[in-house]
Amino acid sequence: GIRVMLVATPKGGDAPAPLFQAKPGNVVLGDQTRVIIQQSDAALQVYYILDIRNNASTPVNPTAAVVVNMPAGAVSATVLNGAPQAVALGDHVTITGPFAPGQTDVQIAFGLPVSSGDLTFAQTMPLAVPGLAVLMTKVGDMSLSSPQLPNVQERVFEGERYVLAQGPALPAGATLSVTVTGLPHHSPWPRRIALAL
Repeated sequence: GIRVMLVATPKGGDAPAPLFQAKPGNVVLGDQTRVIIQQSDAALQVYYILDIRNNASTPVNPTAAVVVNMPAGAVSATVLNGAPQAVALGDHVTITGPFAPGQTDVQIAFGLPVSSGDLTFAQTMPLAVPGLAVLMTKVGDMSLSSPQLPNVQERVFEGERYVLAQGPALPAGATLSVTVTGLPHHSPWPRRIALAL
């Protein structure tokens, strides 16, 4: 992403003065916020597409940074794309202001190791979101459920099967709990027995 600062130079002055300075304000998650889940080798790959909205007409600087704490067990949290002020640090991603008017996209990826056929992860929402959708590529008998996403459908697109789960608005601080069942996995017991022997 590229951040552009508009400046105006007053007559007789040497230093440019900012035309639009960030003001204190809040941001929310827009309705294009998505969670995408894909099964890969011995892990689930999870992607957060965050649609951060500043509904003011000028840049805003929240009193605190937007912090996305990864679910328990998540590994390799990475910022793939979006705001240059988004930084992955261990088990969380910090997104600092200022936020320009309109939409700021941030894409986050992480992995969840799979050791059994079922896996549940919980994500605390850092900001209020008016509606949320989770899209999962379906492999075999995989299915998805969540108390916060009551509308679950299966769809076929270009020969691929997907599970789409949608739900109503969630306030900041709410917990999104997602359970994926029917995961293909390799039992760890043969390896453990071999190591013990």
